[in-house]
Amino acid sequence: MAQVFYGARWIYKLGLALLTKNEERAAHVRAQIVDYASVCEGLLSFSIAHAIRRSHTVGTAYGFTDPDVQAHPITWNPASPEITLSKRNFWWLIRISREFGIVNPDLATDLHWLREERNSVHLRRFAAVGQRAFIHQSKHAFRIVTRTISQTRTWKATHA
Repeated sequence: MAQVFYGARWIYKLGLALLTKNEERAAHVRAQIVDYASVCEGLLSFSIAHAIRRSHTVGTAYGFTDPDVQAHPITWNPASPEITLSKRNFWWLIRISREFGIVNPDLATDLHWLREERNSVHLRRFAAVGQRAFIHQSKHAFRIVTRTISQTRTWKATHA
């Protein structure tokens, strides 16, 4: 995760330092969003695995593939939750992280924004948003990843 974050941060600095425009800037922002989302997804998965392994779970939603309607039960191996977690999508990880208190509701909302952006990194969509929006998206995504780092670190420190 650290290498991906470092690479995304390097792209961010390089892209802004060179004052790229249009398609080049869009390419930088797309790469950043994909990488930032990957870092956040990894941090949430790691935190949920820690919660399951150490019995810091909250509620029953984590026991279902569809936590909102509690359908399709998941059989967890508390000693090794990573295998089962690798089959969960980013939406599920955000949903359960919020329920466990790993991230707060505001960050969960922003993580869903990052997830949706990551899932729709199409050139045509980015080409339509304009130069100022690229920088805004990049800064917003960077703030989300740093807040995720901070909140998961704080949560883990209080749930050893």
